[in-house]
This record gives sequence, structure tokens and C-alpha cells, in this order.
Amino acid sequence: MSLSRVNILLIAFAALFIVPSVSYSSNLSNLHNICINGNNKVDKSVIVEKLPFKTGDKITEELLSRAISNLYDTGCFDDVSIKIENTTIFVSVREVPIIHSVNFYGSNQFSNDYMLNILNRFNFTQGSFFNQNSLNNVKKEIELSYHTKGMHCVEISIDKTITAEFIDIGFNIKEGPLTKIRNISIVGNKSFPEKSLSKLFKSNSTNLFSFYTKNDVFIKENLESDLEKLHIFYMDKGYANFKVREQKITFSCSKDIVDIVISIDEGSLYKINDVNLLCNSYEFYKKIIDLIDIKKGDVYSISSINNTILSIKEYLGNQGFAVADINFAIETKNKESENLIDIVFNIDVGDIIYVDKINITGNSYTLDKVIRRELRQFETSMYNYQKIKSSKEKLDRLGFFSKVSMGFNPSPDSSDLVDINIDVEEKKTGIFNVGFGYGSSDKAVFSAAISDDNLYGNGSDITLQLNHSKANSSAMISYTDPYFLDKKIRNTIVFDYRINNQNGRSDNYKIRSMRQGIDLGIPVSESSTLSFGFFLENNNIISFNKLSSVYNRFLDQYGCNTKSFNINLGLSDDTRNNVISPSTGSFKSVKLDFSFMDLKYLIVTANYQRYLLFADKYIVFINGLVDYGLSYGSKDYPSIKNLYAGGIGSVRGYRTSSVGPKDLYTGEYTGGSKRVIANAHFYIPIPDNYIDKMLRPFIFIDAGKVFNKSIKKYNDSVRCGWRCSTGLGVSWKSPVGIVQISYGLPLNRHIDDDIQNLQIQMGSVF
Repeated sequence: MSLSRVNILLIAFAALFIVPSVSYSSNLSNLHNICINGNNKVDKSVIVEKLPFKTGDKITEELLSRAISNLYDTGCFDDVSIKIENTTIFVSVREVPIIHSVNFYGSNQFSNDYMLNILNRFNFTQGSFFNQNSLNNVKKEIELSYHTKGMHCVEISIDKTITAEFIDIGFNIKEGPLTKIRNISIVGNKSFPEKSLSKLFKSNSTNLFSFYTKNDVFIKENLESDLEKLHIFYMDKGYANFKVREQKITFSCSKDIVDIVISIDEGSLYKINDVNLLCNSYEFYKKIIDLIDIKKGDVYSISSINNTILSIKEYLGNQGFAVADINFAIETKNKESENLIDIVFNIDVGDIIYVDKINITGNSYTLDKVIRRELRQFETSMYNYQKIKSSKEKLDRLGFFSKVSMGFNPSPDSSDLVDINIDVEEKKTGIFNVGFGYGSSDKAVFSAAISDDNLYGNGSDITLQLNHSKANSSAMISYTDPYFLDKKIRNTIVFDYRINNQNGRSDNYKIRSMRQGIDLGIPVSESSTLSFGFFLENNNIISFNKLSSVYNRFLDQYGCNTKSFNINLGLSDDTRNNVISPSTGSFKSVKLDFSFMDLKYLIVTANYQRYLLFADKYIVFINGLVDYGLSYGSKDYPSIKNLYAGGIGSVRGYRTSSVGPKDLYTGEYTGGSKRVIANAHFYIPIPDNYIDKMLRPFIFIDAGKVFNKSIKKYNDSVRCGWRCSTGLGVSWKSPVGIVQISYGLPLNRHIDDDIQNLQIQMGSVF
């Protein structure tokens, strides 16, 4: 007997044991009865429903095969057999055990909720019928989850315990170490050195900073993202035919080390030969041509093409063409001297689109009108891309939502109408904090605050703050209505009580102040606000023992108790993308404080802040502040309104309020009526996989000077020139408020300067 014939017989013999059992007579009549055997947990009606026949039907071989297939597909049975005797069909089943419990042992990287989500995804939960394929899929999904964490050494074994009709599953997980990248090499590069290309990658071999960046952990998704960056880099440099030929990933035997080799084909460098536009609208043809900033002779760049398409989409979107179809095609031409590319933009502007309905979902707490009053795109008006973009920015800046998404879909009523869908994810806006802390100048600090930025969901803000330390005590309550009298006018009512020492370190005197008033903000543009406020203030100098000459003069001229009425006028422009943790935009303001009654003075304050974002992760912040105060009466500028510098918020590395003139008699820092502050921050990027995104480390440079005009007149204080410092700092939006820590090094220290390198500030300054 030949070998092939033996194999055929073996296969046929095995098929007898694999194919489900079906027994029937060759001379079948109509079906009169169906009997079900072996079912304990599955109801008989469920089984009968899956059978493709009923009593009275003529039974065929095809129907019997379908019946068995249907029953197996339920996942409830691991054995099915059908037997026919006369006009009766006997269906016998063996049920799969029910999952009694699923437990995970040794898993530290993922929570029980995360694992439960995986089980739910594959319907492998308590009370479900056991399915081996589902079990295999769950195991594979868990392994993939560990791979996304860079843990490729994970080992998973499964224990199965069957008791009666139930089964218990146990996943035994041995997580193992992280898989580290030993080396990444790029081969095939000719135009750019490997060192320059490697800088594009987030993934990197282990180096001095890997403990912080974690970029030496091998994560497949990160590598794919790096290769995409490499592809875009070459496409932007003119290499239109660039390809990644191969990525060779070699694990060590224990899978804790990996070597990566990226093989690339750069292709040829291409330049633009011609740019053409095909547009079905003569009206917009010339304007769109002007938007195409790609010229003959330019090096081919995919980013330039994408930016051009985005500009065209924005322009047409602002004209109401929401569904304009914009495509481009390229044609390469190889000549003797150079490689050239023709680009053709093909645009179908479509029809002008109008907004039918604006649907808002996800706001279970925030009132619908609070969202709608921030929208710049309105129902029944022409679709406008810029207005929709501005609407999203306005909603993001409210601070009520963790996520705002906007999209549109065609209206079922008409082809030239769209519905805009706004979906928000609300976050908690009410905060109650009680905390104890330590400040570098205030020493022990007690603080308590209760606030709600979205009171009753109507968008108003109420805040109550209490603070007590050695140098300062305060209580403040404020209420802000952002739409006063249903107009876009911000109205803030403030009551403020303070007992403080401006110097912060002297017990010779304290100033008790009570201040109450109203501040109104009137928008003059999308980002600019005109403010107007008036406040009544009562100041009382208490606990004075050994006063400096500056405060002795104040007592001689003004007395212990003063009352004043202050009027504030200001104009501000805020384009920051986030108020708490901005990365782009600017803040500009100018303000005039005018006081009369007992205190006759005015202060002009100008502030400029700018955030610059580079390469989507490097943030540079610059800040400039100028204060200029003067008295318009016969008396000197009131020293209780003097300005100070030094410490967090001005010039770090110097003790709080210690940058400025010093009294010859008491040695106290007296401040002055004029002040200049300049700061620059370079924020150190936080790795993407870092847990706390609210932590922002930075390098800083500070400079500041305080001027006191009365020094020349009375000659009782020592001048202080410019003071500069540099150092490291970190800010953190903690559950109890903003925490700032800095370590500053003075750059032009004088022998009498009061130095404090490490400085800590918690919460807002009261």
C-alpha cells in the first residue's frame, strides 16, 4: 500500500471522530416530534428556536447540518448529536460549564476595573458560558496591554478548575522587567547623518536621562510614531519617494533587551516644477490662488501642501462652504539634471451651507444657556469655520468641561443644511480645601477655601477664602456673575479683610485693611475686556513699636486710620489657550488705580505675558511688569501702598520683599512707589507617559528693581539697584491649590542682600 493511500485512510478515519454525530433513515417522512436531551441550564425553547425545522417539516441532510451548526454557534454546547427514529428527532447536547469566577494574580500595572473591561469586551464574565476562543483572546489582549507599557517579558499561565457545571479561571501573571532599548540604528541614509535623524525619535537607547524621560522603554506604538515622524521629515525635505524598507526588531532571550535596525530608502530629492489649480468656481479662483504659498523651484514639502489645503478649507469654510472637496495630485518628472514634481489642486467648493440645529449633549449639570451664550455660530445662519473654532475655544476656556468636541452632519431636511453637534464632558467645579502648609516667608500657614466656578450650573462663581500665617491673615468672599443682567458684562462683588505686614518679617507694625466694592468687565472684542471698579477701603496701622522712618512720616502726615475711595480702570487682552497651564498665546493689560479722600494717589500698572510653543513640546514664557505710583496731593506717596519685590512671583533667590530700599534706622525693607519686574521661563517637557500632567518643571531667569523717590528727599534709606537670579523651579496644580517650589541663585549678589535659595509657595496669594 502506498504512503499517500495510507494518509488518505488515516484522514478518513479521524473524520469519523471529529464530525458531529448524525443518524437518520434514508426514507424520511414528515417530522412529528422533537425530543431534547442533556440540557440543564439552557431552556428547551432556546434550543428549539435554533433548529431550522419544526414539526410537520420534511427533514433533509442540509437541515440537519444547519441545526448542528446553529447549536454550536450559541457557544453553550461542546457536543451536539442528532438521531432520527421514524418521525421523531432526538437532539442530545452536552453543555459548556458556566464561568463561576475569574481572578487575576500578580497584576500590579493594571487595575481590576481595567481587567474587567477586557473580560466584558470578550463576554468572558461571571455567569457566561465558558469559551476557549474567548479565553485565548482575553489572554492575548492582556499580553498586548503589557506590551503598550513596554513589558514584553510578561508570562501568563491559566488555571482552570471545573466543579460540577461550573468553572473557575485564574490568570497567573508574572510581569517581569521593562524591555529596554539597547541600540537603534538607521541604515540607508545618505543625505542626513544618523545622529540628526535619531533626534526625531522619542524612542532611544538607555542614557543618562532615561530614568526621567523613560524613552529607553520599548513600546511598539512609540516606534511606529517615530517612523511616521521620520517619513514626514523626509517628505518635508523634498524626498517624495522616501520609504521605510524594514524594521528589524531583535529581542534578547529573556526579552528584557531589544535591538532595532531601521532600513530606509531615501529616494531622490524633488523640486516643484509647476503648481496648477482646478476649481469649479471662478469667483473664488483668484483668492485661492493667493492662498497657495508654493512656488516653482521650491523643495517639495508635504507639510506645505497640507497647510495649503488647511488654509483653503478655512477660507471656504468662512464663506459657508462647509463640505468643499479639496484634493491634490502629484506627478514626478525625471530629467537629466534634476527631479521635478507637478502639483495639481482640485477643488469643488460645493454649495453654501447653513446651520439648521445646534445639538448639545453631555451637560447634565451645566445649563444649556450657559453653553449657548458662548457660541459664535448661530442656528439658521451661514456656516462659518472661524466662528465654530472660536465657539470651541470659548467653551474650553470656561473651565467647566474636561473635553469639548464639535462636529456636524447633514440635516435630513435639506442638502444645504447641517446640524452642529456639541458634546461636552463635565468636570467637578466645586472645591473645598482645608490645608496646612509651610511658606518660606510666612512660615506655618493655615488655609481654607470653598469655591464653585459653576454655581448651580448657571456659570457664576462664588469663592470664600481664609488664610492665616505669622505675617498675614485674611478673609475674602467674592461673587462673580459673568452675564450681569443677561448682558455680557462680568460683575464681581468683593469683600476683603486683611491683617498683614508688607515686609513679611517684622513685628514692628501691622496694617489692618477692610475693602469692599464692585468690579465690572465689559468685552470690547473676543479677547479684550474693559474693566471698571470702585472700592471703599479702610486702613489702620496697629501694633507699631519701632517704626521705620518711612512709616513714621506716614503717621505724621496721614495718622493711624485712613479711608479712601478707589476707582480702577483697566484694559486687558487675553489670548492664552488655558488660564491655569497655558502653552500658547499672550496676556496684556494696563490698569489705572485712582484713590481720593484721605489717600490721594494713583498707580499705573502695565503687564505683558507671552507663551511660545516650539516643536509641540517646548514652552518659553516671558513676563514684564511695570508699576508707577505717585501722589497728586501735598503729602508724600502713602507708604502703606508701597510696592515690593523679591521671592516667588518677582525675583526668586532673594527673600520675599527684600529687593528694594532699606531703612537706615531699623534695617527694614521699605519698598517704593515704582517697580520693574522681568521673568523668563523655559518649561522642561514632561514625558507623555508621565502620570501627573499638572507638574511643570522649568528653568527661570528673574530681574527686578524697586524705586523710592523719597530717598533723595529725606536721605533715610539705602538704595537698591537691579537684582537678577536664575535657577530651577516647578509648579504643580495640586488638590489643595497651586504649589510652586523654586531654587534660585542670585547673579549679582551684594553683601547685605537677604538670600533665600529654596522658596515654597502653596495656593494663591491672599
